[in-house]
Amino acid sequence: MEIKNSHYLLLILFHALLGFVIFYFPFIAKFYGISIFVFGIWFICATKNRNHEVLYVSAYLVGAEVFLRATNGGLNYEFGKYSLVLFMILGIYFSGIPKKTNLFWLFIILIIPSVVLTLYLKEFDSRNRILFSVSGPICLGVCSLYTFKKKISSEEINTILLSIGLPSVTACFYLLIQSPPIIQSIKSSESNYLLSGNFGPNQMATSLGLGMFVFFLRLLLVSSNKYINALNCILIGLLFHRALLTFSRGGIITGVLIIVILLISTSFNSDFKNRIITRTGLFIVLFTSVFFITSCKTNDYLIKRYNNQSVFGLFIPKGNDGRPDLALTEIKMFAENPILGVGAGLGSLERKLEFKTQGCTHNEFTRMMAEQGILGVVSILILLIIPFQLYFGNKNNVYFFSFYAFWFLTINHSAMRIAAPSFIYALTLLNVIKHKKRVV
Repeated sequence: MEIKNSHYLLLILFHALLGFVIFYFPFIAKFYGISIFVFGIWFICATKNRNHEVLYVSAYLVGAEVFLRATNGGLNYEFGKYSLVLFMILGIYFSGIPKKTNLFWLFIILIIPSVVLTLYLKEFDSRNRILFSVSGPICLGVCSLYTFKKKISSEEINTILLSIGLPSVTACFYLLIQSPPIIQSIKSSESNYLLSGNFGPNQMATSLGLGMFVFFLRLLLVSSNKYINALNCILIGLLFHRALLTFSRGGIITGVLIIVILLISTSFNSDFKNRIITRTGLFIVLFTSVFFITSCKTNDYLIKRYNNQSVFGLFIPKGNDGRPDLALTEIKMFAENPILGVGAGLGSLERKLEFKTQGCTHNEFTRMMAEQGILGVVSILILLIIPFQLYFGNKNNVYFFSFYAFWFLTINHSAMRIAAPSFIYALTLLNVIKHKKRVV
C-alpha cells in the first residue's frame, strides 16, 4: 500500500492536532476511542478482510491503547485488548479457521486448566483476577492464530507499522501541552507520573518507544524524500524526549535496542547497505543529543536515574525495586505447584499469604510458570521456538529480530499489561513476500 508524501504529511498533522484538541476538549478522547472500535468493525466487515484489513485497524488500536487509557478514551481499562481480540476473530471468520496444526490453538487451550483451578477455589474476586491474568496471553494467542504463516508484502508491513506510530504522535503532542514545567515536576529519580500524562510511566514509555522505532524504520528503509526524512527526525526526537521524561527505563531501553537490532539486521541486506552508515551516524548524533538536552532540562536527574542514583547522588543498588525477589517467589510457587500452578490470577494472592509480600514482578514468564505450572512452561516454549522455526523457513522479514526483541523485553519489564507485545509478537509469524520496493 503506497502512501503519497502529501497524504503522509496530512496524517502526521492530523494526529498532532488531535493531541491538542483532546487536551482542550477531553470528552473527544471517548469519541476517538469509540470511533476506532466502530470503524474497525465496519472496515473489516465491509472489505471482508480481503487484504488483511484487520491488521491495519488492530495496529492503529495498539498504537492508541495507552493514550486512550491515559485520557479515559476507552470503554474500560482493557478496552484495547478486548477490541483487538474481537477484530482478530472477525479476521479469522472472513479468512478461514486456522488449521489444527497451528500450535497457538494448543497455547490457548493450555490456559484453560489454570482458569478452571481458580474457579474451583472460588475466590471472591476470581472473575477480575482471571481477566487481569489471562487477557494478555489470550490476546497474543488469538492474534497469533490469525497471523500464523499469513502471506504479506514488506510494503504492507510498513503501512501496518505506520498505523501503530500515528497515535504515538497524538500522545506525544498531548504530553507536550499537558505536562507541567519539567523541573517542578521532578521530586525524585523514580518514574514520573506527572510527566507521563498522569498515567503509568512504564506503559507510556513503552508506547512512545515503539512509535520512535516506527518513524526510525521509515527514515531508514522507506522514505528517500529529504523533507519527509527531516520530519521523521523531528518526530523521533520529540518521541524520545517525551519518553525519557517518563523516567521509566524499560520502554526507553527496549525502543533503543530494537532500533539497534534493526540497523544490524539491515546491514546484511544488500538493498539497504548504502543507507546504513549515514543512518547509524544520524542515530548516534540524534539520540545522544536529545538525551543530554533532556537531562539538562531535568537538572541532570535523568542521568542520575540511568546511573541508579537518587536525586542527592546516592547510589541505589540494582534490584532495589524488589522485582528479582518477587520473581523468585513465583519460581518457588512453581516448584511447590508444578502441575497446574496456583491458578490464573492467584499469584499475587499466594505471594501475600505465603511470602508476606506484595507487588507485581511485571515478568510474564515467571507469572505463567507460577499460575499455570508445567503447562505454562510448555506455553513459554511454544512462544520462544515457533517464530524462529518460521523465520528460518523464510528470512524475508527484515523486522523479525526487532519484533521478537520488543516482545521478549517488554513482557520481562511490563508483562502483558498492554496489547502491544501480543500484536508485535504475532507479526513475527507472518510469511513476508518481497515485492518491488516502493519509496514514499
